[in-house]
Amino acid sequence: SSDSHSAATTAQLAGDLCRRATALRRTLYKMPGLINQRHAFLEIIKDVASEMKLLLDAAGRLAPLLPDQQRVELDMARRKLLETSRSFSNALKGYFKEPQATPVLLAATALVYRTDEIIQALEP
Repeated sequence: SSDSHSAATTAQLAGDLCRRATALRRTLYKMPGLINQRHAFLEIIKDVASEMKLLLDAAGRLAPLLPDQQRVELDMARRKLLETSRSFSNALKGYFKEPQATPVLLAATALVYRTDEIIQALEP
């Protein structure tokens, strides 16, 4: 039946979203140890950017299949993640002008928190 097919699709997309969120969190957790190693830090920044895009894409594919309440929560969590990623980006720009780790690490922590909110939006 199409119902069980769409349930399977929804479950698959939700699993993908959770995997993307876990990957992003793992990468963000590496930041404090690598912030003083320029080359590794630049690689981590690229990883964060691509994992963030994959996570937002996964959320975008899943949202239309969710019940109204969950869809609204997931969309709100996505928007907050985007806003926080802009703060993270600004913190990075500041870091490359004047290397102070604290603002970058605080912004990375905020991204972890926002990533958790994306997963929490899926919980009934």
